[in-house]
Formats: sequence, C-alpha cells, structure tokens
Amino acid sequence: LFQKNFSKKSRFSKENFFEQDDKMTKRTFMEKDKKLGKILVRNIPFEINLNGLKKIFENFGTILSIRLPKKSLQQHKGFAFIEFKSIEEAKKVVLSTQNIHLFSRHLCVNLLINF
Repeated sequence: LFQKNFSKKSRFSKENFFEQDDKMTKRTFMEKDKKLGKILVRNIPFEINLNGLKKIFENFGTILSIRLPKKSLQQHKGFAFIEFKSIEEAKKVVLSTQNIHLFSRHLCVNLLINF
C-alpha cells in the first residue's frame, strides 16, 4: 500500500547539492550557533545548472554549499539556497547582485536570517 519505487533517482540525491567538501557533513551542536551567511536566489533561468550558479557566486566569497531543488529529474524549480562562510560575505553578495540579469531574467537575491 505505501510502497515507493526507490529505484529512480531521488530528488534529494547528492546531485542536487554542492558541498565544499566531497562528503556531506553534519554540523556539530556548537557550529549551529555560529552565524553563517545564507542567501536565497529566486527567478533563476532554467538554462542555468548547479555549476553555473557556483561560477557566478564564487566571485563574491567562499561558498560552503549550494542547494538547487528540482521538480523533476531534469528541471530545477527556479530558486536556490547558497551558504557562504560568513554573514558579511552574504551581505556583500546581496548588495552586489541587485541588478543582475541572466538570460533576460532578473535575479532576486535575499539574505536569510537564522533565529
């Protein structure tokens, strides 16, 4: 009744993520309190992939991870979460990318705040 076909590639597989290290690492309890700079990038053209996003945003600072959710195996949903080493780098990205257009689409870049 509740069986699911796990033979397909999962939407949450490692292909949807970029990590600075080659392995997916869990943060320790003490690192959760550290303020990391995370941004939300919306209105991403469907022609851009994970490596394209990395090339664009690595010019602004050290990227720890990029998450590009997908709605199908080929196409992403049009937004991404990018995590930088510090909140200052993330603020710099938000201020620097207010008027960026890719494939005639205006990117909306917002800073995400952890509570």
